[in-house]
Amino acid sequence: MKVTVKFGLGFAALWITYKMILFYTLTGEARYNLEVPILINVMCLLASMAFGLYLSKRRQKTHTTALDDIKSSMRAGVPYTLIVSVFLYVYYTSIDPEFNRHQLAESEIQLDKLLNDPEQLKELKASNAEFEIMTKEEIRSQ
Repeated sequence: MKVTVKFGLGFAALWITYKMILFYTLTGEARYNLEVPILINVMCLLASMAFGLYLSKRRQKTHTTALDDIKSSMRAGVPYTLIVSVFLYVYYTSIDPEFNRHQLAESEIQLDKLLNDPEQLKELKASNAEFEIMTKEEIRSQ
């Protein structure tokens, strides 16, 4: 197995471990804060690509083009992306389905606030021509 693929798999395992630690340790509203896990996810992806490219460049004795370097770094990024994507699907459907329910409830609360404020409702109707003739219930069902 190429070193770039190993880095992709390693960083994917690292991020999955981090996500599961968060699942088991965080409670309440902190569990629904996505900013830090997304940041760590992007950092792991970029680190796997960077370290994979660095080690593949150290092992190569011939000169390579920029396109070869991009392809080499993508060899680490693709396995990482595939593994993390499959994990996230399984995570949000099986491990933590409450997250989806919470997010839907939060969006319904925000929509209710928007529809119950006359000024914001007026702005919403002005921003979308379809909403001009609709009632609050019709907008909510959209």
